[in-house]
Amino acid sequence: MKHKPIIVGLTGGVGSGKTEATLFLRKKGFTVIDADEISHSITQPGMSGYQKILKIFGNGVLNSGSEIDRKKLGELVFNDETKRKQLESILHPLILTEIQTQIAAHQDESIIFVSIPLLIETGSFKGMNCSLLIYAPQDIQLQRLITHRKLPREYAEKILAAQIPIKNKQQRVDYVVDNSGTLEELHNNLEKALKKLCDQIDPS
Repeated sequence: MKHKPIIVGLTGGVGSGKTEATLFLRKKGFTVIDADEISHSITQPGMSGYQKILKIFGNGVLNSGSEIDRKKLGELVFNDETKRKQLESILHPLILTEIQTQIAAHQDESIIFVSIPLLIETGSFKGMNCSLLIYAPQDIQLQRLITHRKLPREYAEKILAAQIPIKNKQQRVDYVVDNSGTLEELHNNLEKALKKLCDQIDPS
């Protein structure tokens, strides 16, 4: 009898390196369902998320091309917890529904990774077989947001403050992959985690 795939929740704080981990896993041939990519898709003009966001937040969050300006929207919600929760109440159900649809379409695979930035915060990890955290200390996260994403320090600090501290997340996941060093070190650490996961599937 064919076994169902193991669903691995992939998470990490903002600036911890989830995107690099996703690129690496996909190059290895694994399916990675990315909640951020789904979020971008469902908030395009004409999509359900787009219409719902405009209904709540108005046209002020649009750019000159009538697309949602994610930076404008981000600044709005991270300065107002009520608005942030409103946005999450719009997006999270739509994203989770699409994740389940994509999982159902990949039942022939042994491992499916599901990348969800707020895996712990939303409780989504409870629906996974196991969870994997890409870890970087908070000072490194902050520096990456400022240096790589060109965010103002105050805004970057607000984004970090809206998430559970990454050290607390360590205690609630099955695997931790350190990404406080170089890209090569991240890849090596991911290889080690993959070996553990594969051993879990086939102990022989």
